[in-house]
Amino acid sequence: MRTGKWVGLVALGALYSWLVAITRPFTIAADVTVAIAFVPFVLLVTGRLIAGSRIARSRIGGSRIAGSRIAGQSILPSSEAQPAGPSWSDLRSWVLGLALLAAVELTSYFAGFSGDRHDFPTLSSLYDEVARSHVVKGLFVFGWLALGWGLFAWRQAS
Repeated sequence: MRTGKWVGLVALGALYSWLVAITRPFTIAADVTVAIAFVPFVLLVTGRLIAGSRIARSRIGGSRIAGSRIAGQSILPSSEAQPAGPSWSDLRSWVLGLALLAAVELTSYFAGFSGDRHDFPTLSSLYDEVARSHVVKGLFVFGWLALGWGLFAWRQAS
């Protein structure tokens, strides 16, 4: 991607992050501002899915019978009939990371019932403390956008 496009994307991400950061949580303005990011995401993913579908059809000659069987024989090789999904090795670190995050959050949440919440803060309460500053909240939003873009671009490149 050209430098000008990167600068534009970073500037747009910074502007959006600032807009999210200045909204008050749990208000209609905050909900609408956060929801704005879903529109380009849905359009981008839909476009990629349509493009991928067209590429897959062109590889198999536009046939709608990909993966069908005639007399026990596959019409097309299975590697062309079905796109390869992520393998367990691709997903393992994500599953383990999310399981660890859920375990920490649930442990803190239930431990907080027996004592002071300040002794066992959940991740969301820790975030609430540091995100009181608009700058920090904006940086969190920008980091979240960058992570999402990176994951999306990485999956498309592989």
